[in-house]
Amino acid sequence: MPKKLPKYLKLREVTKLLNAPERNNLRDRLILRVLYRCGLRVSELCNLRIEDIDFEDGIIVVRGGKGGKDRMVPVDDQTLDMIEHYIGDDTDGILFMSARGGPLSTRQVERLVRDYGKKAGIKQDIHPHMLRHTF
Repeated sequence: MPKKLPKYLKLREVTKLLNAPERNNLRDRLILRVLYRCGLRVSELCNLRIEDIDFEDGIIVVRGGKGGKDRMVPVDDQTLDMIEHYIGDDTDGILFMSARGGPLSTRQVERLVRDYGKKAGIKQDIHPHMLRHTF
């Protein structure tokens, strides 16, 4: 059986998606950016802790990824600046919190990506893993 290539977004679609959230909605802008620029799985994003981000070396340590393995992922300077601005003085805890105070669920992130994909005018249904393939 021939294998199909994974679906991914074109550059202009990614640009539209990353610009879909309002400018003052830093959390949602950052979620989309980290998924795309770092190639994280949605569960890795939801479990990402502030102390796992090394701002000096530009690295995110992803703990307990697929197969329970840890890995290091490089992060560009602009994304790091956005993270620093987003967290402010908070240096502990989960990076992306829900309105209820716990970590975001994978379902919430999937809905967020899908809704912003529609808002950006992207014709195909998109999901967080598609951003990983695009990465």
